[in-house]
Amino acid sequence: MALAFGYVLAVKLAERGYGSISVPSPFWLPDSVLLCALLIMPKRRWWIALVAMWPLRFLAGVPPNTPLWFQLVAIANDGFKAFAAAWVLRRIVGRTVRLHALREWLIFLLVAAGAVPLVSALAAAPARYTLGDPLWTAAYRWFLGDSVAQVVVTPMLLYWCNREYSRVQDRIGELLVILTGLLVVSFCSFVLVLPAHPAILIYAPIPFLLWAAVRLRPFGTANAIALVAGVSIISVSRGMSVFTIPVPFDVVLWLQLFLLLFGVSLLSLAIAVAEREELLHREMTFSQQLLRTQERERERLARELHDDISQRLAVAKIDLDVLSNAEGVHVGTPRAHPSRRDGSLDRV
Repeated sequence: MALAFGYVLAVKLAERGYGSISVPSPFWLPDSVLLCALLIMPKRRWWIALVAMWPLRFLAGVPPNTPLWFQLVAIANDGFKAFAAAWVLRRIVGRTVRLHALREWLIFLLVAAGAVPLVSALAAAPARYTLGDPLWTAAYRWFLGDSVAQVVVTPMLLYWCNREYSRVQDRIGELLVILTGLLVVSFCSFVLVLPAHPAILIYAPIPFLLWAAVRLRPFGTANAIALVAGVSIISVSRGMSVFTIPVPFDVVLWLQLFLLLFGVSLLSLAIAVAEREELLHREMTFSQQLLRTQERERERLARELHDDISQRLAVAKIDLDVLSNAEGVHVGTPRAHPSRRDGSLDRV
């Protein structure tokens, strides 16, 4: 049910881009929802999501003047992307994809945001060309729309589905401060500005994004990046943004490159910082366990030495008492001298 609702909502939000900026959506949200669903589901249930996406796609509605054949091609292409990316990631990572390690994140970028969207774009470009789009333009728009979605939206969904918010429960107040400040700064920079304002305003959210990356782990950073992406999309759709230039599709191109740059760099930083913190935490935990083990071993050795020496002293005392009693019993008793072979007796 959650998958169905999220997928329909993602399709509706993504398809709004066709009417607002006259080009395909800057990032295709349904790809993120479907890939996230496959990554958190057992493989034996993948077919449910891949089959359900067909009626859900039509339920969400079809953009105006879209031929049925193109809609079928697009749905099949989306299903291929999600299945291929999820299968390759599971195959390489070998476990549930959680994007905790920098190596895992780089593999995700290479597969889900690079290779698979590229193949998908090359396969879909002829269909877009049939509708009148230039072949190269159709290919790179398709590729960037898919790639940006995987960089900006999919990590946030994965972290929420995997309950990563529990890792920042002690910093909820700090997270709210960062998100609030980021929302205000992004709104002032991207929505309220005029086209003549300096382009340097796009860097205004950077301090808050760096704060999130260093302090709030990948979960906080992914949500912060998604917030900036949402505000920037609103600004572009309204035509009042530092990205606004005379050629409409260039607006989307610059926006996509901006989101890719910020998403890849800041999430990489956040994951590297979190991974380092985990490593230091494990080292400290190991050191503490080692110290406790050494202390227990010292206590055990001390007890063994104490008990062993006490037992030996007790045995030695008993032996001395026995010897003393034996000497007292044998006083005045004749005994053979060992140097005499005739067995004559000496008297003590």
